[in-house]
This record gives sequence, structure tokens and C-alpha cells, in this order.
Amino acid sequence: MKKILILFIVVTSLLMAGCSDFLTENNKSNPDAAVLYKTTSGYESLVNSCYATLRDVYGDNIEMFVAGTDLYKVGRAGLTSQGLGTYQSLTPADNSVKAFYSVVYQSIKRCNDAIYYGELNKHNAVRVAEVRFLRAYYFFQLVQQFGDVALATEFITAPVTSYERTPASEVYTFIIDEMKTALAALPAIAANRVNQRVVNHYLSLVYLTRGYETYGSPSDFQSSVEYATAAINNQGLTLPFDGKTGI
Repeated sequence: MKKILILFIVVTSLLMAGCSDFLTENNKSNPDAAVLYKTTSGYESLVNSCYATLRDVYGDNIEMFVAGTDLYKVGRAGLTSQGLGTYQSLTPADNSVKAFYSVVYQSIKRCNDAIYYGELNKHNAVRVAEVRFLRAYYFFQLVQQFGDVALATEFITAPVTSYERTPASEVYTFIIDEMKTALAALPAIAANRVNQRVVNHYLSLVYLTRGYETYGSPSDFQSSVEYATAAINNQGLTLPFDGKTGI
């Protein structure tokens, strides 16, 4: 009986040892970020996901961009947000406003991650510049809508329950500095990605927008012209000015 017990223990031990690798969990659907984003392919996927956040911002919440302007006509179904459509009873708790605010900061957080891992692992400087522009672009959306906003630019490893709002003038300075930094690292042409022409276009728009603020200056308008000229780059109209396209 004793020999049988010893044999049973030995056989069980061998079986357990042989199955140890099989029983080790390998969760391929949720890899460790620090490991994944250290690889070139992993980091490329992170950068692409930053581009994908544009769908989240613009996909279902068009009211933030067109309602209340002469670009939009309210149909029979009306608006989800009456406050945005008529500027009556518009509060921070408005569903469209709240959703826009949340999704833009979620997108900024994704960009912060990409910038952090890109600089940490010395990935392609062009990709880091693309994301840096996207983050600045999102802050431009926020400052236009809300004025003073939290300038959250750090890589986060633990929950943060509150942020101090940064004066809008400083947010504009940050946006311009970030876009200029991105501009220096980007190629002149890149299909379906942020390139110098894209950044020149938005730098022109940022300067033009800031120029009308109380903290703006006449030089903002001059800078807007310079960056718009660089974006146009002597290209003529792609469609006839009289609107006759032959269609």
C-alpha cells in the first residue's frame, strides 16, 4: 500500500510538472502596455488609435459643431440639445456638451500615452509629432468652446480626481508651441496622415481665432496669413471659382 501511494505521488507530480506551461495564462487580448508599446508594431497601433479618436469626437455629436449657426437647419425631429440650437437654458450639464467634453479629454489621454511611450522608447519621431499635433488640435477644440480648461498633458498611472483650469491665453500658447514643434518634425507630404500642410493650416486658424480674443494681438493676424500662405503653397483652386464643374 505504501509503495502504491509513493507511486501515485510521483506520477501526479510528473503530470503536474508537464502541464505547468499549459496551465499558465497568456491573455493575448490584453497585453501589458509597457511591453506592447515597446515594439514598433505595437506603437504603430497606439498611434493609429489616436487617429481613430477623431471618429469618437465627430461621429455622433455633430450638434457641438453646427447647431446654433447659419450652417445648420433644424429638421422636424428637432435637436437632442435645445440649448445648443437656440442658446436657451444651455448649461454644462447639457448631454451634448458633457459628451463632447468627456470624449475630447479621453482622446487627449490616448495622445498623452502615445507621446509618453514614443519618447520613452525612442520610436519614430514623425509618429510622435503626429500625435503631438492631434493633442494640440483637441485642446484647440476645448479652448474655443470652454475658454479656461485643464491642460492635462501628463502620462497618468493612477486616477486623478481634479485638475486646475489653465487660463485660455496659456492654453493658446501651449497649442501654438506644440504645433510648431510638430511642424519641424513632420514631412511636407504624407498621404492620409498629419503632415506640414495640415499643421500650417491649423496654425493659421489658431492664430486667427486667438487674434479676436482680448489677449490676442494684431501680430496674430499676420501670423495667420503667413501660415495660410505656407499651407496653400501657391496651389491654385482645384475647382473653378464660378462653380461650373461640368457635373
